[in-house]
Amino acid sequence: KNKKRSLLIGCNYDEMLGSELSSSHDDIRSIQDYIVNIHGFPQTPELMTVLLDDDKHKKPTYKNITDAFKLLSESSQSGDAVFIQFSGHGCRVLDSPIDAD
Repeated sequence: KNKKRSLLIGCNYDEMLGSELSSSHDDIRSIQDYIVNIHGFPQTPELMTVLLDDDKHKKPTYKNITDAFKLLSESSQSGDAVFIQFSGHGCRVLDSPIDAD
């Protein structure tokens, strides 16, 4: 049977003076409520990963985020629905071409 999987990441950056955000956790809680109650996404740890910098969840560190993406990609099957939400600061980082010397 096809599964519904989700990865929800919220960063308020409370420990980074001058970079704090106030509603990233609220964004994640709102979208979590929406996908669970409207679209039937299960809240089981095997199918929904929530990373928040709130001392109640696993922190959204580089390692935890990349591990969560890896687990999501390895456990998803053809036909599964995958939902990913990130709420926090973002920026663009230019990558070098694959065939660069």
